[in-house]
Amino acid sequence: TNKLAKWLGGYEEEKASYLIMGFTLGFHIQHSGALPPLCRANLLSAKEHEAFLERAIREEVALGRIAGPFKDPPFSNFVTSPIGVVPK
Repeated sequence: TNKLAKWLGGYEEEKASYLIMGFTLGFHIQHSGALPPLCRANLLSAKEHEAFLERAIREEVALGRIAGPFKDPPFSNFVTSPIGVVPK
């Protein structure tokens, strides 16, 4: 927080406070109501590196870092992000 406050030193106090609070505690997105479920297709690179992704996902699930895969969405407003691979 101190570093952020230092970087925002030239900002108006109200704007700097808003940014510090937002980055520290999260920004209010001004949304109310239910979010619809959203499941996006994976990127083409995921298909091209399917074996690598299967191993990586199994490892992450085993370590408890992620959950799934799910046959059906586990809750009504379930959202997924597409997976892609960038070879090193």
